[in-house]
Amino acid sequence: MDTDFILGLVGFAALEGIIIGIILGIIWSMAAKALQLFLLVEFILFKWLESRNIITVDWNRLTLGLLNEGESSVNEAISILESLLDTGVFTINVAIGFLIVRKFKS
Repeated sequence: MDTDFILGLVGFAALEGIIIGIILGIIWSMAAKALQLFLLVEFILFKWLESRNIITVDWNRLTLGLLNEGESSVNEAISILESLLDTGVFTINVAIGFLIVRKFKS
């Protein structure tokens, strides 16, 4: 492949990542702290209750039987993971954009 083409893609991914990170940072800072706390406590409480066998989660029903697909589900998850790892430049720049907003907010 042409090196200019690759550098163009990386530069575009970096710029795109920073812009999306800034947008996510602004949205995150605008979200109500009470809602964030409620969702966090709810998640921790449900996980604790599930670990104590007080509540049970029917994962087969919740996932509409996708867990029975076995290999295809695993292969799909692996391909999603590979896609995320391949776009490392984008992901790092999303984090940078998010941190830029957090830094300017404080």
